[in-house]
Amino acid sequence: MKYSVIVPVYNVEAYLPKCVDSILACKNSDFELLLIDDGSTDNSGKICDDYVQKDSRVKAFHKKNGGVSSARNLGLDNACGDWIMFVDSDDWVADSFFDVPDSEADIIERPYSRIDMEGKILGNYKPAPSRIINEERYLFDFFVNERINVLWNKVIKRSLIGNARFNESVSVGEDFLLYLEIIKRVNRYEFSDKGEYFYLHRAGSAMSNIANERRIGILFENMEHIKSILDSSEYDELKNGIFCVSYFPLLCDYQKSMAGSVIADMKKVISEMASGSFRYVPFMMRIKVLIKNFTLHL
Repeated sequence: MKYSVIVPVYNVEAYLPKCVDSILACKNSDFELLLIDDGSTDNSGKICDDYVQKDSRVKAFHKKNGGVSSARNLGLDNACGDWIMFVDSDDWVADSFFDVPDSEADIIERPYSRIDMEGKILGNYKPAPSRIINEERYLFDFFVNERINVLWNKVIKRSLIGNARFNESVSVGEDFLLYLEIIKRVNRYEFSDKGEYFYLHRAGSAMSNIANERRIGILFENMEHIKSILDSSEYDELKNGIFCVSYFPLLCDYQKSMAGSVIADMKKVISEMASGSFRYVPFMMRIKVLIKNFTLHL
């Protein structure tokens, strides 16, 4: 089997049929669609079972509610395809979703559009299809400065994922952490202009609904997860690049909300950034990190 499409499902009875129908409408029979019902309390579970009866490509799994990461992990545990695709249950896909080029790539990144509840396009992304990254230094530079953290616009070799799984203890940034885990093993990263994904923007992001104090805690927790994933010295440049480009601006934004003990943690973290490698860090960001480190220690 060529493709496994994993859809975590939780209380989305109003959106799920459009999502599933868009996948099944694609002119391809060489895939399986894994619907993972994460303990829904509405009719979502029944909708999953109804699709199993209608189409042999659909498989339904029901589990106790444990969050999107646990649902995706159950999908990964049962996936049989050579390639993995993730789709959120309130989104939908273009009929070219399975137009994946025959390739030696480990990951193929594809276009997407963000749509609001009224059908207005909020933004879109269309990569250059001729672009290929097959050297580690360029891959790490891309990951630090250009990456899109989500996995739903990517086609990923199941062998690349291997035994890696989503961290079920992480409530924000779980996509990024798995992405980081597998990027270390990528030899070839490609881009395609086919297989568009439509992301429905329903409300604020997960972080926007969390109090500042908890947001700050999540930042520090995720930085520790990153250190754990990149625990070898060969990834020091990548790790510091991620911290400087992605986490440094957020820490500065939240500084006014930090308690004294947390400010001390921030000083330590930024001091480590300032003394680390700037290989993948843009020049102006390097200057900002150095200046911030200096002012924090005055």
